[in-house]
Amino acid sequence: MNSRRTAQRPRALTSDSPLLGGPLPADAGAEDRKPDRPAFDARADVYRLPEPQREPELELSELSELVPPPDPEREVDDWGRSERVYRMMEPLLNFYYRYWFRVEQE
Repeated sequence: MNSRRTAQRPRALTSDSPLLGGPLPADAGAEDRKPDRPAFDARADVYRLPEPQREPELELSELSELVPPPDPEREVDDWGRSERVYRMMEPLLNFYYRYWFRVEQE
């Protein structure tokens, strides 16, 4: 096996090698082609924001359908906060608000 390694010497790179800019084999480059770049416009504003799409204005009566009706059996409000847990934590939260962080208004 050692004699085979010495018999197959690595070839030196030639100008025909694809690594040095030579021709590619027939199946090379068969990947997806990159899209062509758009033509360069020197006067184009590259920082221009896209125009906002106008949505049709809704009447307030149509928006009221989105609000769920009140349900007295629910334990959380629309934002997922529990009133029972809030009442239980309120003294601790007030302590932190007033004395720990010393919130003041001028």
